[in-house]
Amino acid sequence: MKYSIRIDQVTNNQIQVIKILREIAGIGSLAKAKNLIKSGGLVAKEVSETDTAKIAGQLQRLGVRVEIIKQDISSEERQNRIKNPSFLLKSTLVTGTGLEPGMLTGEEAKIVEGRFNEVLITSINSIRDSIAGKLPEKKQEVNKIFARLQKLKVEDVAGRELSEVILSEFTDEERRLLKKDEIKVFEEITGSMAGMRVDNLLNLDRPLRDNPLFSKDIERAKALEYAKIIGLKGDKPQKLADREIDIINVDE
Repeated sequence: MKYSIRIDQVTNNQIQVIKILREIAGIGSLAKAKNLIKSGGLVAKEVSETDTAKIAGQLQRLGVRVEIIKQDISSEERQNRIKNPSFLLKSTLVTGTGLEPGMLTGEEAKIVEGRFNEVLITSINSIRDSIAGKLPEKKQEVNKIFARLQKLKVEDVAGRELSEVILSEFTDEERRLLKKDEIKVFEEITGSMAGMRVDNLLNLDRPLRDNPLFSKDIERAKALEYAKIIGLKGDKPQKLADREIDIINVDE
């Protein structure tokens, strides 16, 4: 799976952000980096999951709003989409933030929380895979540590740093099973996410309608509503939604 990374306009820490864009994200031109700072836009594409986490993490720690865009959608991911996303168009979802996004039914709230939990665990497992890749002989021990994190709920760790959440599960007994240099690798990779709070990772400070974690589902909801307006029947509304058309630009 490859990803693209998009940023909003940057108003703070501009010099540090430019440095990251040029040295890590591969934006060679100073003029291009400055333009991205001024207007926002795509800063990287065709990026691996590990590099995406690294670039996005460093930008977010500087206060930059980052959108991570999956470039390929597998059949499994299609099945994991929100089946009926129309509730995401509720007008109440433009104000409330975090885990209290607005007037949702119990089932709708469960869907939203499920998406947050899914992204949290995916991010944790990305760190797990990076550590296991560096310590292949200790893969079993690494997996054991991270197995305890698989049932985490966002509501239990909101406000905490992702690295602190992970390291809190690294017991003294497990440390004794690793050599000093192996512990250093574990802590360095986990520490690369230092400053990354769960709230920032999941954009919990944004209204749900503004949260990039739901942007594709919101676009699908718009497409399905548009399909109703123009009278599409059968499987045509779903086919329209799957084409990921920008409904805002559809010719009325």
